[in-house]
Amino acid sequence: MPVSASTARPVCYEPATVPERPALRLAGDERGRAGDARVDGAVRARRVRSAAEAPTGPFGSSLAPRLEAARDLRDGRVEVYERVWDAARGQRRRVSTLTREASGVSGGRGGWRLESEARCDDEEAVAWIVSPSERLRAALEPGRLPDGSRVEPAGDGARLADETGRWFAAMRAASVEVPRAWMHAVGPAPVALRVRVSLSREPGARHEQLTWLSRVLPDVGRGSHRIVGVPGADRWVPADEWRELAGRVTRRRWRALLGLWTRVARLDGRWATRGLSRFMLPELQVDATLPAATSVLRTWMIRLIRHHDRRTVLGLGAEAPALWERSFRLFDHGRGAPRAVRLEALDTCLRLGPVADEPWRVTLARPIDARLRTRWGTVRLRGQ
Repeated sequence: MPVSASTARPVCYEPATVPERPALRLAGDERGRAGDARVDGAVRARRVRSAAEAPTGPFGSSLAPRLEAARDLRDGRVEVYERVWDAARGQRRRVSTLTREASGVSGGRGGWRLESEARCDDEEAVAWIVSPSERLRAALEPGRLPDGSRVEPAGDGARLADETGRWFAAMRAASVEVPRAWMHAVGPAPVALRVRVSLSREPGARHEQLTWLSRVLPDVGRGSHRIVGVPGADRWVPADEWRELAGRVTRRRWRALLGLWTRVARLDGRWATRGLSRFMLPELQVDATLPAATSVLRTWMIRLIRHHDRRTVLGLGAEAPALWERSFRLFDHGRGAPRAVRLEALDTCLRLGPVADEPWRVTLARPIDARLRTRWGTVRLRGQ
């Protein structure tokens, strides 16, 4: 069931009416200081280990990971998000979960132990285009598309660039497992191309990237493909339908992108979103059955869209997270060591705890699907 953007009415905000924005105070009550100390301790431990394991770059330089964010899960564990160097894929992102050991465990004095490590791709958009025809491989040959975008050779694949040269996407042939329901459209031995773009950290620019990519995908390979897949949302769309939906997207109607890059699905007995992290928004989970789940998700999706609109008007991005919590820390490297970014609390932020005048409680949850672990978190809506 795709998330429809048509249910969200346009919300306009005049910059002159925006109230003053209070900033997060990293020092506060005893509980807050304890949470800050846990994050700081886990971050230091992870940085020491990452630096020791970092590969060596040209001229003996160290390709040490870059710290980007950290979150205290409030159960003795801290998640640390880093940008790392991969010899095969270049830059990628990972999330590491660290657990605090009690004093005396393994001869230690309450240090941090690495519990798990996984990929975290919330800063890139990936799409598959699949065809039963070998003609699709022609998409990797240098040339131009109808909209003026260029295809340029790059390594074992190609680079797709928009007409202005501002946005780029990497393309390469790869094998893909198509859902059984779509085998009739692409045959038993489909040909597939993987298209990947690194997303901007500025919301407006990110919308432009996704709009460009959405419109150009149907023309890649001279329109020989039958379906388009978005693995981050586990969503497959006929190429003709994708073209029609992409044609509805404009600079003012960016919300139509939600219908292409996100999805709502039932996972482990709960209804949950997939793909909102591509818009720097938390994923949603709701403990309810149909039709109540549909109504609740629509209501909270509109709340997230309002927040996204507000921070875009203010010229803000990741420093104005939609989920407002003390346990989240965002970092920026600048010219030196990583420093905690000053976070902005807008009146449209979702806050943990009971929701006034509503039978819902907002809690921070672990994602049902481990592939949905992102720095923007997962919100679980539970009846009070």
